[in-house]
Amino acid sequence: MQPTPIILLAEDSPTQAAAVYRILEDAGFHVRVATDGACALDVARATTPDLVISDVVMPELGGLGLCAALKSDPALQRVPVILLTSRDETLDVIQGLQSRADRYLIKPPDPEQLIDATRALLQAPPAAESTPPDPCDVSVHGEVYHITASRSQIVALLLSTYESAQRINRDLRRAQENLRHQQEDLERNVRTRTTELEHANAVLGAAVAKLEAHDRARAQFIDNVSHELRTPLASMSYAITNLLRGVVCAIPESLRTYLLMFQADCERMKATVADILDLRRIDAQALVLNRMRIRLVSLVQRTAHKFAAEAADKNLTLTVEGRSIPGFVDADPLKLERILTNLLQNAIQFTPAKGHVQITVAPARDHHWIEIRVTDDGIGIAPEHLPHLTERYFRVGEFVAGTGLGLSLCKEILEQLGGELDLKSPPPDRDQGTQALVRLPLAPAPILLAVDDSKTVRLLIEHQLSAHGYQCQLAESAERAMAILRTATPDALIVDAVLPGIDGVQLIIQIKADHRLRHIPMVVITGAEVDRARREILEEFRIPVIGKPWREDELVECLEDAVFGKHYLQR
Repeated sequence: MQPTPIILLAEDSPTQAAAVYRILEDAGFHVRVATDGACALDVARATTPDLVISDVVMPELGGLGLCAALKSDPALQRVPVILLTSRDETLDVIQGLQSRADRYLIKPPDPEQLIDATRALLQAPPAAESTPPDPCDVSVHGEVYHITASRSQIVALLLSTYESAQRINRDLRRAQENLRHQQEDLERNVRTRTTELEHANAVLGAAVAKLEAHDRARAQFIDNVSHELRTPLASMSYAITNLLRGVVCAIPESLRTYLLMFQADCERMKATVADILDLRRIDAQALVLNRMRIRLVSLVQRTAHKFAAEAADKNLTLTVEGRSIPGFVDADPLKLERILTNLLQNAIQFTPAKGHVQITVAPARDHHWIEIRVTDDGIGIAPEHLPHLTERYFRVGEFVAGTGLGLSLCKEILEQLGGELDLKSPPPDRDQGTQALVRLPLAPAPILLAVDDSKTVRLLIEHQLSAHGYQCQLAESAERAMAILRTATPDALIVDAVLPGIDGVQLIIQIKADHRLRHIPMVVITGAEVDRARREILEEFRIPVIGKPWREDELVECLEDAVFGKHYLQR
């Protein structure tokens, strides 16, 4: 039985050494491993292996040096040497020839090629040369290299290099073939996915078109239903109001109670219809805000006054704090009033008898905002529900009234006004109840132009309105007022009906004839009876008239009605 050949492997990389070791051991060879060329040379001199396989690049003594040393040693020169390298340039082959290596394989070696080369060299090791080979010189890239290898070594090394090149070419062709198949598969998949995507887009387009048609039908349905509801609601509200006024006959107290209930339900239904319409407009980005400069405290007081009777019926205390705050905001008064109405309705509804609902108006700490706090000491809101209160259609409990739109619309409309809504339960520094905080950006105070030939009256107007936050300009005549109006546009005018030269009514006619000025709200003051002709003109323009002397609150209320109240909104 032939002894198992001993192969000496010189490799400094543990990973590469393990890979080659497994290939050779699995093929039935006995392998010894040296970690560098110097160590391999010592082992070879001590044991004379049957074959040496060496990496070219190693520390201290590389594969080329190891091969040259083995071929120069008479005792080891017939030991075949296989060089392993990751480089495959021509210069590498020349260096292999210079070192008189027997085979040259590219790393990582192909297992089959490595085993074939190993078996071939073990079966027919290089024969000893009877005579020294004739040296030859080889020129590569302009450099001359001296070759002393034998013919058989040269042929064997070139053949192994050719085999390596062939293997690389085969691998390259195989890779190219695989790449071609993958490209064909990819193109097939792309065509399939494109067809699927086109089909999905067609289905999606049909679904979108159907959804758009459904949305248009839904919007039309909402418009129709809203119209059908608003018309009878307006008629019922008008009829109930006239009945309460005693237009038909005297109303007994028992019937008045029911009529008041009907009136409250009508108002609630009107608010619900308005909420639904506003929701649709917000979704369609078609909500129109009629912005105007508002003294916030006045709007808050007016809104709170509407709930005085309801609060009294429930035995609640309703207070407004901050009456002297002169802050103004640019907002839609009707929308803002609806927001405050919603917050007050909630506060009154969920506050038990003998409770307290407080409305506070105050500037924010940064002085760029003004805040409205609606605070109650009612039942409060559970912590898990608090984050969802401003979500559409969210309602607490199973059997509750309302649409779940109120607070969500408050939040969305406030955001369009540049404001914020924040809910806390319980309020800060309290054990129970709820606080709704409305924050709105402060706007510059409106500028009023007061026109009166009396200096005393002009100064009185300035003194009274400045206390409420207004800025005042003064003019002693219509001519002076027109001169001011040619360069500036005030937010409102207060005009004396009787002025020297051009009187107040003629001034109003001139202003209304100017498209740049006709929108300015106006209030007329007079110390004399306004004749019929002038009164008809003022009524046509819907301009309110107050007589001299007036009360301060009368002037402020009349002015605010003109700026954002019923007279202004009806134009």
